Amino acid sequence: MDQKIQELLYSRGVFRHYQGYDYFVRSVHLVLEEPERLQHMYKELYLPIAIEYKKDVRTVEKNIRTIRDIFVKNGGGSLLAEMGGGPFWNDKRPYPKEMIEIFASYLKSYLQETSKAVL
Repeated sequence: MDQKIQELLYSRGVFRHYQGYDYFVRSVHLVLEEPERLQHMYKELYLPIAIEYKKDVRTVEKNIRTIRDIFVKNGGGSLLAEMGGGPFWNDKRPYPKEMIEIFASYLKSYLQETSKAVL
């Protein structure tokens, strides 16, 4: 799964050297485990990640937004629309919550498809 996330992020110029990279990947993992976490981003995603990485919550949030900005700036909006099933933002940046949700939903579908192919 991490390889697929990396492939998607790398395709739009988001590389591991960005501080928010690991935070974004971890947030997708957390949402895959429990999708309801999206309802309380600060408490259920940013705070646990900040504790895990020993960072300030605002730093985690800011760095995830940076990942989003770089991704969208490098043509990621069209990829998000493809992954999510349609255009949503009309040339606006998605909220981090939306990007995390699209990644999690896409990966969940991808994992289901690959597990069916193996069977």
